Amino acid sequence: MRQSDRLPVPARGHLWRLAGRGAYAKAAQTDAQLETLVEAGKTRRAGFSADRISLILLEAMQLEKTDPKAAVNRYRFVVEEAEQKRDLPFIISAYLRLSDLLESVGEDQEAHEVVRNFLERYTRKRSLRLRRGDRYRPTEGQLAVMSTRRTRLEARIGIPEAIEPAPSMA
Repeated sequence: MRQSDRLPVPARGHLWRLAGRGAYAKAAQTDAQLETLVEAGKTRRAGFSADRISLILLEAMQLEKTDPKAAVNRYRFVVEEAEQKRDLPFIISAYLRLSDLLESVGEDQEAHEVVRNFLERYTRKRSLRLRRGDRYRPTEGQLAVMSTRRTRLEARIGIPEAIEPAPSMA
């Protein structure tokens, strides 16, 4: 599976725009080609400022195996700095990948904090982000993954079971 296939559909569309007309299918076949795509995105006329968040997310994906600390920093940047409407589809992916990466490198406490922040952000009953039809909310499956991850991390780091389960979006 190509790294770009793990992105949500809106993010893949954005990647397609980064690559240029129709070049997406060829542009992200290998890690080397993904690196070329990121570098080309930085030098385009609109350049890095227009596609900053998406390019940083792609760099984080590239760095996961070779430099996990740098990847963690880039995922955190996406989570904290994505504010433009065009960048919102990347936040959920960044949360999921960040928590997974932190867990895989043994940073269970940090991973738990990321998962807790995600669940607080996206499961607040009165949150405007959770209106039905909101394009930028996590799916039930994504919420379930994070809830399961939270339970697993709490068991590992010795946090007693939560009194209440994570609230659902319904």
